[in-house]
Amino acid sequence: MQEVLLSPTKSIHEERAELLELILRDGILHRSPRQPVLSRDGTSARWMLDSLSVSMRQRGAELAGRCLLALLQKFEGRQLATYGLTGVPLMQSAILQSQGRYHGLIVRKETKAHGSLRRIEGQINPEEPTILVDDSVSSGLSMQEGAQFLREAGLWVEGGVALVRFGWDNGFATLQEQGLHMEAVYDVWEDLMTRMKGEQKISHNPTKRFTRFPWSEKRAPESLHPAKLARLALEEYFRSGKLLRPPRTLDSNYDSQGGVWVSLRDKEEIYYRHARDGFWNFPGEPVQKTPEAIMRAAFQTAMDLGSGKKALAILQKSHIAATFFTALEECTPGQLDNDRYGIVVCSRERPSQMGGALPRMPGISNEWEQFRHAWRKNAALLPFEAYALYRHDVQKLVEPGVEWQPSGVPANGEPGWHRDPAIGGRLAARARDIALAKILGASEKQSSLPAGLLPQELHSLYITIYLDGKLRGCAGSAIEGLDADLHMLVDSALQDERFAGFASKHPEDVAVSVSLLFNSLELGELTIEEVCPRFELGKQALAVRQDKREGMLLPFLAAAHNLDREGFVADVIDKAGITRPPYHWLRFDCVTWLADRHGSDLLDCGLRMPPLEFHFENELRQLAEWHSAYILRNQRGDGSLYFSYEPFQNRVYPGGGTPRSAHASWVLLRAAHVPGRDDLRKGAEKLLKFHLSMLRRDKRDFWI
Repeated sequence: MQEVLLSPTKSIHEERAELLELILRDGILHRSPRQPVLSRDGTSARWMLDSLSVSMRQRGAELAGRCLLALLQKFEGRQLATYGLTGVPLMQSAILQSQGRYHGLIVRKETKAHGSLRRIEGQINPEEPTILVDDSVSSGLSMQEGAQFLREAGLWVEGGVALVRFGWDNGFATLQEQGLHMEAVYDVWEDLMTRMKGEQKISHNPTKRFTRFPWSEKRAPESLHPAKLARLALEEYFRSGKLLRPPRTLDSNYDSQGGVWVSLRDKEEIYYRHARDGFWNFPGEPVQKTPEAIMRAAFQTAMDLGSGKKALAILQKSHIAATFFTALEECTPGQLDNDRYGIVVCSRERPSQMGGALPRMPGISNEWEQFRHAWRKNAALLPFEAYALYRHDVQKLVEPGVEWQPSGVPANGEPGWHRDPAIGGRLAARARDIALAKILGASEKQSSLPAGLLPQELHSLYITIYLDGKLRGCAGSAIEGLDADLHMLVDSALQDERFAGFASKHPEDVAVSVSLLFNSLELGELTIEEVCPRFELGKQALAVRQDKREGMLLPFLAAAHNLDREGFVADVIDKAGITRPPYHWLRFDCVTWLADRHGSDLLDCGLRMPPLEFHFENELRQLAEWHSAYILRNQRGDGSLYFSYEPFQNRVYPGGGTPRSAHASWVLLRAAHVPGRDDLRKGAEKLLKFHLSMLRRDKRDFWI
């Protein structure tokens, strides 16, 4: 691609800076008694961009054209177009300096009433992508209208370039959402208003809400625990309106380079948070020592609580935690780890838009959900908005001796009793042994389990029995006498009247899962919309009750019935027989172990965990074989493919669309050579013939 020719002494960055000075000096028209400035909606504005005062002079036109040429290198097209007066000198300058690469079109607001009777002036090349040129993009309406007229003339509009964009999340983002490639030399917030007297400046880090702090003459004591220091800071501020000066030392060394947050949770209900605030330190920002960072975070939290006696009363009924972040490290989504890292997502288009997520937050079960929580919910970014992603380690320091919710901190690396094969695996194997004895009329082969096998924190235990892959029944209860209760639950599951009462005489057909429920939490009265984000789909059980009606679903049923959060919640309500609000919700952590002819294994979202040892080449070949067999089983008689398959229900669905099916045909033909399977080659050829039979030809091309 041809490079933009630079002046002998200046780089494009220097020329961009020179052009900006010209715009600020000559291209801003301020409102005055003699010069009104009106917005598109008719309201009065303080100032407006007057680019013609710059682009109609030699140096301004030269610089503007060169800066636009630098952006135009990112486009494929070589046909420029303007819609309106202000873009004409900009386009002309770019054409003159492009050494013949570009030519231009002018789109009229209305078709010319005489002469050529044209709306578009210039030599149109219908095969060339077209790029609109304008001095600014605010609402984006002008560029949308110009693009529409160009499309009506049969042209493909690739995108647009402008000298100034008036923010990103208005017209500029709308044009991008419509599929246009958009570029601008300057942003009004970043480049113009930061240099204009009296204009609002945008904060690149809105978590640092304060630049001045009401420091006291008194200093906080040395060597305090971080949470105790935060409490002392809050107490002093609520009493005196002053912030204690930070001590020089804490009780230990802490890494807070990435930021500090202070939280207050109710002493009676640890899941109720009265306030939380703090800040992140992004790379390149100044970093305070940890004691001072705690005081600043405590002050920001104090602002959320108000002042005086009311704030003191809230403080006295709250426990406190200080959370430290290590230095923020830019990363990709593939480098996240929900068991270890907290994250921050920042817009690259709107610097003040940002949001974070801690590790292992309630309702978040994996890295994607953690990222989505920070990206869409907290930062509120648009799906196509460019972003920067950071990760950091987390250390939460709670007041000594205080119980705190277990989420929002890294996993401690210990699997826990519920993941111990000596407990869960043994339980599942014993339950299957009891089930086999009852089904086959045989003697039990395993001895009774000891009464103390399960810890006191267990809430309840559920047994689910499968015969020949089909659900026979499910039953659960709290456990008082372990082995006797296992017998009772197996009996209840085998007599479950909700499912067909078929029998099997083959031991290999019998599978039993044991689900352990613990860490019960009263979520309280919530609407369907409110409860959906408060549990981990596929990993936590959810129960609802209303008066005497109640119902609960085990988490693996989400996979078994292909349910999203809303569907899972709806099924819980339906199981309880509740027809209208209010809904009172309970949530449980849940782990399920499965025992079948292959042994006992821990399940993850209803599926067996992969082996710890992974041999890439062998596993990849096995996966290719399974995938090939899956595709062939889902091929229809005419060669086409089913769109989707629900394994637990054994249901297939047609559809998917011709483009996807045509791509599958190409992939299958290539894939048939890898495993060397003749049946796969025949299936691919059958799918290809199906598409060839649908070919149609018009004057321009072939179409399916």
